Amino acid sequence: MKKLIILFILSFMGCAATAPTSNYRPRGSNENAWAISGSYNELTGGVIITVNGQPIIKGHVSMWNYAGEFSGNYKGKQISVSCRSIMGILSTNEECTVFIDNERATTLRF
Repeated sequence: MKKLIILFILSFMGCAATAPTSNYRPRGSNENAWAISGSYNELTGGVIITVNGQPIIKGHVSMWNYAGEFSGNYKGKQISVSCRSIMGILSTNEECTVFIDNERATTLRF
């Protein structure tokens, strides 16, 4: 029974996907580029967007259409995220477009 519980827990841990880090320098900024990344939990629909390793936005995509709109702030800049599901032939992937002050910064694919 103990082995079954461990296998069950490990199967849930494997359901999270992490997007590769993308660099972005806000317009008019002289500071270093921001490292934007995120993770998507396929089991719960949870999305976490990070900037320079700090979680900035946490939300859940709709289980009806696998889409969601989220927003937050980082260093005085408005950050918004639009997520949607991309249906493939054999798989489905989540795609989140990140906007900083209404300028497209990157698209994260999970």
